[in-house]
Amino acid sequence: MIKNQNTQEMILLLGLKKKDDDAFQSLYRDYSKSLLGIILKIIKNIEQAEDILQDTFIQIFSKIDFYDENKSRLFTWMARLARNKSLDYLKSTVAKKKMQTITIYCLSESDIHIRINCLETDLIGIKTLCDNLPAAQMQVINLLFFKGYTQSEAAIILQLPLGTIKSRSRKALICLRDKFEQNIFKPNFLY
Repeated sequence: MIKNQNTQEMILLLGLKKKDDDAFQSLYRDYSKSLLGIILKIIKNIEQAEDILQDTFIQIFSKIDFYDENKSRLFTWMARLARNKSLDYLKSTVAKKKMQTITIYCLSESDIHIRINCLETDLIGIKTLCDNLPAAQMQVINLLFFKGYTQSEAAIILQLPLGTIKSRSRKALICLRDKFEQNIFKPNFLY
């Protein structure tokens, strides 16, 4: 057993392994906020994060016998389960569909204004400039700038290292800047 593991955690663990309801209630009370915080850092949506938290506790309940107190603390093990559940959700097609499907009824006026302003990139030709990028760079730019993912999320979706995402986006932005500057100084706009 890990030498820093306290007596209270050991008692809780014994109760969990015996499938004691009081132990699971205590576990949820003591750790749910911390695990929800971990999940929210990845998911960014409170409703989906709460669903993942519930799934995490179900997994903890069903896999508690696999926990090895000699390898890690209980919280570390649970945090890893929560993180993995969150990353699995991001990879799932359900998440992709939910992020792409937005009904007009769910949007406030300010959301609609922001979304309309985001579409104005087409008015200045950014999408057209992006079409000439190499496919790998275009894939990253599409996720980061047109779909609004973070670099970390894009790395997960594309199953690439974060450094690769950063270098591709940097190269693409340099290329786009050069193309944009070339087009801006050519008088080809009609007023």
